[in-house]
Amino acid sequence: MRQLLQVITVGFFLSGLLSAQNPGRDRDTFIDLFRRELVFRELENSRAEIDRELALRRQASSLERQFISRMNRFVALWSALVSEYNEKQAFNIN
Repeated sequence: MRQLLQVITVGFFLSGLLSAQNPGRDRDTFIDLFRRELVFRELENSRAEIDRELALRRQASSLERQFISRMNRFVALWSALVSEYNEKQAFNIN
């Protein structure tokens, strides 16, 4: 008799842990998983967009440095040409 009461008591405790299938709950779980997937994809897309923007900025910065370097070289050569012409009143073709 005592064992039977123990089995019944354990059965009640365990039955409280089990729940009947609830179709609304499965649907809610699916919606939650779907929302999470959408959030993760949005994060991934925004990260890709940020990476793309950073790459474009790096490329623009590199082109700007190249342009400035070439302009500095041009100014140095032009200054040398002007000072040589002012000194000799002639151009050195070589």
